[in-house]
Amino acid sequence: MNSDKKEYRTALEILNGLCSPSQFYEKLNRLFARSEDQQFRKLIAPVLGALRDAHVILASKKMSTRKGPVNYGIEPYAALVKYCRQQLVNEKPTWQILAEQHGWRPAGKV
Repeated sequence: MNSDKKEYRTALEILNGLCSPSQFYEKLNRLFARSEDQQFRKLIAPVLGALRDAHVILASKKMSTRKGPVNYGIEPYAALVKYCRQQLVNEKPTWQILAEQHGWRPAGKV
């Protein structure tokens, strides 16, 4: 596992934790803001929306501080978890993943 893929490991650690929806939201939103990986940002955005909705629903029931796990076997969580796991086993360093998202290709490969 590459040491430069911290954001993917951190996202999985957050999703494996026990937090309230607002705590999950805050932690993942920080990753979203820092990330340069457009695919990661694209996948994390609906997760943030789902967590925001969950917080509103739980707040209306006076349960917004209740901590629990995320069911990451369902969407939109499953897509984010799958992407993070794929990037962690990917041989490419983070700089190459980002460069390829912007059209760069290794010399000799088109």
